[in-house]
Amino acid sequence: MKRGLAIVLVLCGIWGCSKDRPKSLFDPDYVSQEKPTIHSVTPSGEALAAVVPITIEGAHFLNDTAKVSVWFNTVKAKILQASSDRIVVQSPNLVADSVAIKIAVREADRLSDPYSYRLLQSVFVVGGFNKYDDPYALTCDRHGTVYVSNAPSRLEKVTPEGERTQFGSSIGSGIRMTSVKNMKVGPGDYLYLVSNTNYIARISVDGGDITKWATLSASVYDLDFLPSGSLYTGGRNAPLILVKNDASSSNVADYKGYNIQAIRVFDGYVYIAAEITADRTVHIWRHRINADESVGERELVFNWTENFGTASLLGLTFAADGTMYIGTDLMESIMVLHSDGNFEPLYPGVLLPETYSLCWGPDEFLYIARRNDSKNSSQELQTVLKINMVKLGAPYYGRQ
Repeated sequence: MKRGLAIVLVLCGIWGCSKDRPKSLFDPDYVSQEKPTIHSVTPSGEALAAVVPITIEGAHFLNDTAKVSVWFNTVKAKILQASSDRIVVQSPNLVADSVAIKIAVREADRLSDPYSYRLLQSVFVVGGFNKYDDPYALTCDRHGTVYVSNAPSRLEKVTPEGERTQFGSSIGSGIRMTSVKNMKVGPGDYLYLVSNTNYIARISVDGGDITKWATLSASVYDLDFLPSGSLYTGGRNAPLILVKNDASSSNVADYKGYNIQAIRVFDGYVYIAAEITADRTVHIWRHRINADESVGERELVFNWTENFGTASLLGLTFAADGTMYIGTDLMESIMVLHSDGNFEPLYPGVLLPETYSLCWGPDEFLYIARRNDSKNSSQELQTVLKINMVKLGAPYYGRQ
């Protein structure tokens, strides 16, 4: 008896002994907020996974993003904006034909009814390139076949069906192009190649021997075609050179003291990305193309160095709507440059560096050659990717 009394006294000392009962967790005055309701989702029916914003219209949401959760099956989406009737989320990294979207708000005791949706793959690996490959230049023809310069000298192609073959070499009689820097499909279904040499070589897209097509006044690094079948080319401390269909050439703009890194013809202009050798700054310029294919004065489009410091500008192309896409060695390896000078990364967190070469196919897919990140060579990231852009690219005149 004494022992039992002692135990009771000890417990009372620890927790206290009181006749008061704990208060109930039930609040008889609590009223739940209305269950959230989804009316519509944009894009309608489906969206690209991981890369686009999705807008959900409905009712009984909250303005505070911390008090709202949006689920795609079991994956929680990042909320970008929220109001009482509209939520914008980043599409989650989930690829599925059947996705149930549900919304939870903190003041409501019920989830929304599920809304059926579909999330599509946005980026695809093409051709099975791996750590034993080194893709440099890349281009496409009008049928959707992708051509890749695989260093040091293999020329390979990947058909729309995914079949990859070697069709030629960048080394031939009197020609030694190792690690071809840039190439384009041009007239006659030839592949035209440059690689810091004072000539342009070409090879049939069906294979055969590579031949020297045009001898130039300077070594050149990139090229692009005009609607007539002529092309512009340029390189390190070299002029902008016009090359006609008969391989004759003339200098059309002075770029002494510049290193031309990328050339693209778009909407009546030729765009030039180049480094000024005196101060190592990189800019994008353009020249209006005259009727005789001479060019007008140089116009500054964008100061790359001012915005991105020492990051490399490796290539550029355009969408049909005039938006410029720039390959870089930044962690977000493709930058999107709008006509008003604003910019942002393409598909943040998805595209690792470095994007060396870019080419739009005949459809809504952008193809890129991703070389191994020069800042972290142990990653072995080299591959060729196909990116769903949900819009068409600007014309490549050589492949028409």
